[in-house]
Amino acid sequence: MKNTAIAIADDMLLYREGLSLLLKELHYDVVLKTLTVADLTDRLQDCNANCKICLINMNLIAKEGYTIALALKEVFPTVKILCYSFSDASKCSIADNYNSTGIDTMLIGNSTPEDLGRTIMKLYNHQ
Repeated sequence: MKNTAIAIADDMLLYREGLSLLLKELHYDVVLKTLTVADLTDRLQDCNANCKICLINMNLIAKEGYTIALALKEVFPTVKILCYSFSDASKCSIADNYNSTGIDTMLIGNSTPEDLGRTIMKLYNHQ
């Protein structure tokens, strides 16, 4: 959906920039790109971005602690969190209980750009 503000947190530049380009092709507005979830939270507060959805690399959740997504939700309760991984679900430690970490949905492994678009649309429509 056009003008849907999205933020990306990923410590890998290639993934962060690649997702940003893909989202722009899908007509989403990428308002913020950060290296960490903590930085994402701080910068969202600083810029008052009307961010609807945050895409976060699952590796960041594991590195920064599973409560980091809950902390983001406390500050921005209406923001939807889409956590993604380029690994298969069996290798992801939070895949089975991601809802308890504040994450709204996940994309794992070999998801397609169309899967990403559909998932974002579902998140947006459930706000």
